[in-house]
Amino acid sequence: MKTNFKRLLSGLLAFVLAVTLTLPAWVPAVSAMDMAEYEQKTYYKNGASPMAAKADTVTLSTGKAPAQSEVNYVLSLDGTWKMTSSGKAADLAAGKGWEKAYDAQVPGSIYTALMDAGVIEDPYVGDNMKTANKYSEKSWYFCRTFTYEGKGERVELGFDGLCNVADIYLNGKKISSHEGMFGGPFVDVTNVIKKGRTP
Repeated sequence: MKTNFKRLLSGLLAFVLAVTLTLPAWVPAVSAMDMAEYEQKTYYKNGASPMAAKADTVTLSTGKAPAQSEVNYVLSLDGTWKMTSSGKAADLAAGKGWEKAYDAQVPGSIYTALMDAGVIEDPYVGDNMKTANKYSEKSWYFCRTFTYEGKGERVELGFDGLCNVADIYLNGKKISSHEGMFGGPFVDVTNVIKKGRTP
């Protein structure tokens, strides 16, 4: 009798488990409208919309146009620059001490210029970075001579990223300092630029 009862009980338990496992889980249906209303109550702070404000009225009148950069005159300074780690900044800014400088392609880096000059091997191969690192601990100076033929009205000298600390000189004068590596700086050089060849 006990054996039959155990069999009946275990069979009933197996049946209940089988039915439970085969039935899909019940999830109440929720519409997109229900979810939107829930989010409105829970997350959004109701207030006046910026679009509900009255529009500003602007009156135009004739007058002098605001100063603009020389949008019609662009001079790219990409290409070959001089690069050195020896000498004093004041002398170098005055054009002295560039005789033993390396050629450096801009845009580029100190490492790429030193690789092109045969001074270092590719720093990203093997243990070459150990040798290259001693060159990164120096102060490096770059120089470029160019000819300016613009009008001299609102002139900017623009860089697409100096990495990462630099003093900038033009015609022997310090015109700006920069720190950072993501874009810029743009320096107003209207009062420093000279027409013709710039050392």
